[in-house]
Amino acid sequence: MGRNLFFYFRQLTVLTVLSFMSTVVYGQDENNDGFLWIYGFSNNWQFEDDAVICKNVTYWTYTLSSQVINLNGKVYHPIVSEPAVAITRGGKDGSDERWYAVGIRKEGGRVYVNYEDYMKYLSRPYNGANTNPSFGNPSYVPYPVTNEGELILYDYTMEIGDTFQSIEGYNDISVVSKDIVIYDDKNERRRLTLSNGLVLIEDIGCINSNGHLLDYLNPSPLYEGYFSYLKQALTANYNSIYETDMKVIDDTELGGNVVRKSNRSLVPSFYDLQGRRLQGKPEKGVYIQDGKKYLVK
Repeated sequence: MGRNLFFYFRQLTVLTVLSFMSTVVYGQDENNDGFLWIYGFSNNWQFEDDAVICKNVTYWTYTLSSQVINLNGKVYHPIVSEPAVAITRGGKDGSDERWYAVGIRKEGGRVYVNYEDYMKYLSRPYNGANTNPSFGNPSYVPYPVTNEGELILYDYTMEIGDTFQSIEGYNDISVVSKDIVIYDDKNERRRLTLSNGLVLIEDIGCINSNGHLLDYLNPSPLYEGYFSYLKQALTANYNSIYETDMKVIDDTELGGNVVRKSNRSLVPSFYDLQGRRLQGKPEKGVYIQDGKKYLVK
């Protein structure tokens, strides 16, 4: 699937979507040039040595609009979603319409969403199907909530050992490593690795999970068994911020379109009890994987 299809979607206006939101007042913020995230996901994947191989990949696109909306007295930028595109079929799943996902705002190294707005996103039916929840799990929302009723969807000020919101019946998720990375636009960005193996990059978001950009910690059971990765993050002018080193190839032996991965942190991660990342699964002793402790005798 070439970039042209996504660029075509990006040119479509979000005003039609916003016109149906009677409680939303929108305007223009000339200081924000927008953003574009392209996710790939597959339910047919496997680990092979230090690589992830995915077949029958589908792309999902999110666009951060330069429009602004007002929710409960705070100004947000709307994220609009594109219908999924399966590269093995060459067509979109479900409706051709773009739809409003959620509004976000950034401040002080954090990404905020309105709580009610986010819960509506979680309950949106998937491609018009009679499923609820659809895009996320509303019974497990581990993002911290502020006194003003906002969720902190991403917090790049977190330090090693800091945890997300505790939810009864679920393991706590903590930060196990933090460093600085530089990608295509040459800017320095903070990178967090979580105890469940997810990697978060400032201004880019989560690059690997079962869910997507907005539900990376609490994906819907609909996505159980899926592997999701961030393929590209672009500005509104299509300047690359981030691009995965995965490449789509045609592999007749494996059948169909395949995604290969070489050197990014999309494989299982193992840590010791002090939160230090290990080179691989230890042959003996106690280690942590996906937030759980294991003992190898």
